[in-house]
Amino acid sequence: PTQPTQAKMASNENDLRQTTATGDANSNGLLMDVVESIYTPGINSGVAICMGILFVLLLITNVGLLLAFDFNIHLIVLLLLTLVLAGLMLWFIPQILEEQEKAKAETKAKDK
Repeated sequence: PTQPTQAKMASNENDLRQTTATGDANSNGLLMDVVESIYTPGINSGVAICMGILFVLLLITNVGLLLAFDFNIHLIVLLLLTLVLAGLMLWFIPQILEEQEKAKAETKAKDK
């Protein structure tokens, strides 16, 4: 009788370690999350992380160009557009995730 309980506890510990290490028990890695998001509606954490990384790189590039070309007005406008787009995406992604959670909850409620 104690062996199944010990096996269950070990299994739960392994699941907890995997969830803590990856941030998501179903995560297959950043690249696989992005590829899987092509075939599933909505976004997942991999897409959000990639977008954040790309916006940071774009901002760094825009600031570098701005400094290299003596504050050209076109580059200032490009930097402002990048900042607005990044800000809107930071606002919009949580909205999408919230709607996905609502849809999952509604689906679970209908299944019961």
